[in-house]
Amino acid sequence: MTTVVAKKTFNHGVHPPTHKEGTAKNEIRQFPFAKVLIIALSQHLGAPAKAIVREGQEVQRGEKIAEAGGFVSVTMHAPV
Repeated sequence: MTTVVAKKTFNHGVHPPTHKEGTAKNEIRQFPFAKVLIIALSQHLGAPAKAIVREGQEVQRGEKIAEAGGFVSVTMHAPV
């Protein structure tokens, strides 16, 4: 029989099992970048950003792709 004890606090955080046994010996690999990346210009709250590149245009990582579109909006850069 198992006894369950409810605690209001715990020591040193939560440490769930990692279950890494199946991949622990595998080599780390770099996946290729996706050929197409879809980036939403609307971010949770506020005005959506205004695209300054056209759909399908090839861009470089860090390149500005959209400008702030109004109140509570952000300028966006290509992540990859």
